[in-house]
Amino acid sequence: MKRIGLLSPESERKRHHARKPLEVVSDDQLNRAITGLASPPVTPEKGNGVHVSQSELGKAKRRLDFTIAEGTVERNTTGSVYSLGKSLFLRGSECDKMDDQKTLVSRQQECDHLQSFIETNLAKNNSASIYISGPPGTGKTAQTMSLLDWYTDNAKSQRGSIYDVQIAGRISRVSVVKVNCMAVARPEDVYRIIHREISQSSKRQKLDSETLSKVLADKSICDMNIVVLDELDNLVNKNQQVLFELFTWASNHQQGGPNLLLIGIANALDLTDRFLPRLKNNQINPEVLAFMPYTAEQTKEVIMNKLRILQKMTGGDLDAIPLIQPVAITLCSKKVASNTGDIRKALDIIHRSLDVIEETTRSKVTQSEFDSLTLESAPKVNIGLVAKVCNSIFGVNVGSTKLSGYNLQHKLVLCALANYESHLLESKGKITTVTGSGGSPRRKRLSSTVNGLYEFYTKHVNTDKLMGTLKRGEFIEILNSLESSGSVTIGSGTQTLDYGQSPVSCSISRKELLEAVSDNALLQKVITKD
Repeated sequence: MKRIGLLSPESERKRHHARKPLEVVSDDQLNRAITGLASPPVTPEKGNGVHVSQSELGKAKRRLDFTIAEGTVERNTTGSVYSLGKSLFLRGSECDKMDDQKTLVSRQQECDHLQSFIETNLAKNNSASIYISGPPGTGKTAQTMSLLDWYTDNAKSQRGSIYDVQIAGRISRVSVVKVNCMAVARPEDVYRIIHREISQSSKRQKLDSETLSKVLADKSICDMNIVVLDELDNLVNKNQQVLFELFTWASNHQQGGPNLLLIGIANALDLTDRFLPRLKNNQINPEVLAFMPYTAEQTKEVIMNKLRILQKMTGGDLDAIPLIQPVAITLCSKKVASNTGDIRKALDIIHRSLDVIEETTRSKVTQSEFDSLTLESAPKVNIGLVAKVCNSIFGVNVGSTKLSGYNLQHKLVLCALANYESHLLESKGKITTVTGSGGSPRRKRLSSTVNGLYEFYTKHVNTDKLMGTLKRGEFIEILNSLESSGSVTIGSGTQTLDYGQSPVSCSISRKELLEAVSDNALLQKVITKD
């Protein structure tokens, strides 16, 4: 029977004898074969670097030798006086401090308050908490970190994150932990981060609150733990358990409990009141420190201080103002203060103005003349240039720029506020009768308040059934969100016991709002409704 697919024994023997026999290769032949390979087979070995022969190095140098064509003018790479000035006004540049090396320019009062909080509680070994709030760009984080850096830089000694700090004539062992909550995936991860910084452990194991509480209470590690939670609002979740426990530990209500000075930083003015009502129920009241937006005078002082630093760097006259005309500085300061009070905007305006004047000057003079400019001889930024830059940054459509990041409910509240203010303006001079503290009626002039705005909103803003009307708590939350972004101003800078009676005003003009909502019929109806 014939096999299919298999060789016969005879064919198998013929195939075996037809194979080429193995040849014996000498060592010389083997070396020549290996040398001829593009990549000789060698055992991988970790080296300290790449070894290049002198001949190969010379070739490499010749290949990378770039020459400048004849007749080409080589540009000065050392930087002009304008470049030196622009480097001081970059957003990422170091914040300027006073002579004490701990206080930011124009933030003396806030620094003194925070320093008093830290030193008073360290001297008494008290656990305590403070909530620092304020709109973006007001120096909350920068001032806090500057003060803590001053403590650690002047510490007697350091062991990891533990510093020997002298307070009230005695040495306290203090651990300093700084946490940016923007980088925290879950609120519970804060426990692990704080423990890792104190213990200097690289392990990423899970850690519960009870374990961390014991570490913070251990006097053998340190006398006090200072924990800074920046962007605190990112830890806000459904039950707020993590934040509640941290503030409870820092309440000094537990004998033998955690030794903790908690510093929370966020934009919302009343985050602890709105999201942590259990704190008040348990008689836990953190101190509050508000960073208000920079005023025109404060903004001007920051700019002038940077220009004085520029004069010190170049050995110039400290009484002279280089590169920028004084009236231009005043205009920039007032523009920023009237819009957001964000000091970063002022830095952006000055930096862009210096950039424009640098390019304009470069186009009018030769390269050698440009390189020879000094702080005294360089053309200065004038008021017209600053006005143009301000318009490009803030723009004539400030309303549309701000509203682009809001949802419809935010826009509705903002439009209702603009309409409310318009109604009050038309009613200017009218007086209403209210009941005084003793029960007797007294006359009071109409003014824009949070309570009045909500009442106006519920009566005049009739949205469709799908959206409905906001409840008071939701309304207050949106109003505070608008305040944090600089679209609304609440309060007159003084504390008031009744939040509902706080004055409220819109930071965007009615004209700009009308232009911004021109493509939305619902918002137009809200802002123009009689």
